Amino acid sequence: MAEFATRTLAARLRGMLPPPATMTDPMPAPIPRAHGQFRFQITVKGPSARILSRTLRKLVQEAGLGDDLTAVIDVDALPNPDGRIKIPAQHNLLLCCFISTR
Repeated sequence: MAEFATRTLAARLRGMLPPPATMTDPMPAPIPRAHGQFRFQITVKGPSARILSRTLRKLVQEAGLGDDLTAVIDVDALPNPDGRIKIPAQHNLLLCCFISTR
């Protein structure tokens, strides 16, 4: 079910992404199962984290995933040597869908 939901979100997202943003096909997360949940991800890259994040949040809200699915949007940031967070020029946004095995 998580894989199906991730593929459905990916298909919708492809039509919503502003150029020159790119995305991967849905795939199992690096840790494919944790805390009784199956995890899949889509990685989106683009020049504006703000625009991509808004697009992803809008898509997830409109999708109506139901009670057994949760979508998490994670923006990767890189710490500088001085400890401050630096957002790279080509942002990576990671959209993960989780499903509980309960």
